Amino acid sequence: MPKRKTPGPPPIDPSPQQEFMTVAEVAALLRCDPRSVLNRIKDGDLDAVKDRRRWLILVASYYRYRSNLRNRRR
Repeated sequence: MPKRKTPGPPPIDPSPQQEFMTVAEVAALLRCDPRSVLNRIKDGDLDAVKDRRRWLILVASYYRYRSNLRNRRR
C-alpha cells in the first residue's frame, strides 16, 4: 500500500522585509496549485516580475490579493 501523505505544518506568512516570493511559496500559502498562481499573474491579479525562467511575486501584491479574497468571501 502507498504511504499516506500527512499534512505538514501550515506555511508561514512572509515577513514584511521580504520583497519577493516564488510561485511555489504563494501556492502553498493560498493552498492552491502553482498553475493557479501563474494564472493570477497572467490575469493581472498578482504583480510579479520574471527572473530568467521563474516568476517572483511581490509580497505586497500577495497581501493585497489575499485581502481582496477575504472581502469577496464575505
